[in-house]
Amino acid sequence: NSITSPIASYGYQREKNLLLKIYNNINKKVLYKPYPSQRLLYQPSYSKILKLKSNINLVGDFDFRYMRAVADIIVTDSNYSTLSWCIYKNTPVIYLKSSMCYPLLSKKLEKLFEDSFFVINLDKNGWESKLKELLSIPFNDLITKWNLKREIRLKLINDYILGPEGNTAFRAAGYINNIVNKFNRI
Repeated sequence: NSITSPIASYGYQREKNLLLKIYNNINKKVLYKPYPSQRLLYQPSYSKILKLKSNINLVGDFDFRYMRAVADIIVTDSNYSTLSWCIYKNTPVIYLKSSMCYPLLSKKLEKLFEDSFFVINLDKNGWESKLKELLSIPFNDLITKWNLKREIRLKLINDYILGPEGNTAFRAAGYINNIVNKFNRI
C-alpha cells in the first residue's frame, strides 16, 4: 500500500457501502473487483460476511485488463495505472474521488477529472444516492453525456496519463546519460 492508502476501516466501510447501499439496490449486473491488498490477517471475502444480492458477482483473481471488455460502465477510485485500463475501452467511467483515499495532486487535476469523467465525491454526505442516481440514468443518455466530455478527456489523457509524445525508453536513456555525464564531471 502507498502512504496515501486509506486506513482499513475507511476502505472497508466504503466498499461495504458500495456493495450494500448501491449495488444491492440497482437493476444492473455488477462485476465487483476489490483491490487485491491484504490489510488484515483475517480478511474473508465480502460474500462471506455481507448479504449480497444475485446481481453482484465478486471477481477476485481476474486481471482487470481482461474484465473491462465486458463492462458497460466502470466505477473506480484508482488514479494509478488501473485508470488507464478503464479509459481505453472508451466506456463511461465513474471516478470515486476522496481526499482520504488516493487524492489527486492538484485542484487543476481535480477539475480536469470532473470535466472528463463522472465524478462522485466520497467526502460529501449523500454520495451513495448520487452514485445510485448516476447508475440509474438510461444507458443511451449516459453515453451522450460521456461523449460530451470527450474533448477535455483527451486533453487529460494526453497531458497527464500518457505523458509526453515520443519514445519513453529514449527519454529515460537520455535522462540517465545526463546524470552519468554530470557525475563524471565532478
